[in-house]
Amino acid sequence: MSKEIKIGVVSDTHLVKDDGSFQKLTEKFFKDCDLIVHCGDIVNEEIFLPVKKEIIAVRGNMDISSALPIKREITILEKKIGIIHGYGAPTGIRDRIKKEFQEVDCILYGHTHYPYCNKEDDILFLNPGSAFDRRWAPKNTIGYLYITTDNIRGEIKEID
Repeated sequence: MSKEIKIGVVSDTHLVKDDGSFQKLTEKFFKDCDLIVHCGDIVNEEIFLPVKKEIIAVRGNMDISSALPIKREITILEKKIGIIHGYGAPTGIRDRIKKEFQEVDCILYGHTHYPYCNKEDDILFLNPGSAFDRRWAPKNTIGYLYITTDNIRGEIKEID
């Protein structure tokens, strides 16, 4: 049996100050994760400081003064994962962000606040929605990405 890597995925936290809510979220929902990915619109990166896990993050459209990159690519167990916040209208977002990467197995993204997990053209798209700012979504959500050498799959979890 091959090793499975579990990644906690979060986006669009929009936390103006570190009030402890992001740390509580990570302790409750990401304690058994190997890594956390934040897909942007963090707003205040100080929310990361008390978290005792590795966090890989990208800049969203609300992260105005951030030095984080707009997009990143990571490889885990030979699976290539693109990470981007996303931009523009929710309609057509996956077509736009797909053009930002070449030959990836998965794209983690945010921006729409609406959770999505589905394969399109052999690419797994995972948008965790938003843990704190629902906007257009009925529930607050996060995501999980599970990776083995043979497979990559995602999951959306309601946290309300």
